[in-house]
Amino acid sequence: MAFKYRQAYFEDGDIVDPKDWNRNISELTDELNGFLDRDNLPEDVFTTDHVASNAFNVLFSNLADTSSEYRTINGNVTTWQSESDAGVGLGDITFASDTDALAVVEWSGSWMWEASSSAYQWNFRSSDAENVLEYYVSFRILVDGIVATTMPMSVWTRAYDSGYMCGAIPLPAGNHKVGIEVRIRSKDGGPAYQDVKIVDRELICWLRKR
Repeated sequence: MAFKYRQAYFEDGDIVDPKDWNRNISELTDELNGFLDRDNLPEDVFTTDHVASNAFNVLFSNLADTSSEYRTINGNVTTWQSESDAGVGLGDITFASDTDALAVVEWSGSWMWEASSSAYQWNFRSSDAENVLEYYVSFRILVDGIVATTMPMSVWTRAYDSGYMCGAIPLPAGNHKVGIEVRIRSKDGGPAYQDVKIVDRELICWLRKR
């Protein structure tokens, strides 16, 4: 190893900044790591030809934008739902990672309220008790059963609405599953008596490997 020069000097009474301390340590660690930086590597010595596909980043997507892929969520169920009223999934993503990674997940979609009867349809002139109640729909993304992010509740008076949510979560190597869940409830926690139809939507997972 060549002679290494101290980069920062300290005296009694100095207020030591961690950055200055690390500068001295880096003089040794950089040399032990091969001192590979822009000073001793020619320009363009490494190109994309030297890097395997998906070596650092992998992108997964589940897009649904046709009428046959619409999903109706039962408004009489007050718990979180991962399937439609017909028992069809909402578009999960499953994958295997060969290393530890950071999963950046995001979901965007649009939906519409579908009243089970005319008594529950929104009408600002109505004095029916059912119309006075407030109903909400909520969305969240789960990664391996862990909530990664949620979306603010959307009220039923927005008959047609859309939203976006995004989150990040560290993952170990292995098999993983990303999915969304939906919950429809009234203000008092009871059933909404209105279904929600999810129309255009897309779930994305950006896997950033270590």
